[in-house]
Amino acid sequence: MSMVRIHPVSIVIAVIWICMVVLAMLCGDLAASAGILPNRWMGIGMIFGLSTVVLVVVGVCCLRSSAPRILVRLLQLVGMAGAFWAAGTLTRAIYALTV
Repeated sequence: MSMVRIHPVSIVIAVIWICMVVLAMLCGDLAASAGILPNRWMGIGMIFGLSTVVLVVVGVCCLRSSAPRILVRLLQLVGMAGAFWAAGTLTRAIYALTV
């Protein structure tokens, strides 16, 4: 019986992603009360979103090459969508707290 080893970078990025998505779900009502974001906050949200997407891409690249390609691409798609959604929700929640 052989154990499948996953690169530690992928595990750390998965934990960060899961924490972001759970925190975004918990802050959903707060984010909904933020209204329209000013341009500066939109820029901050975009930078935050792109940085989380880069984390997802790095995490997927560190997976084993023996994993089925369709599974890796599906994981990357779900990860990127969740990263953008969580980044936008968290940015709106932080904006609602600071205003």
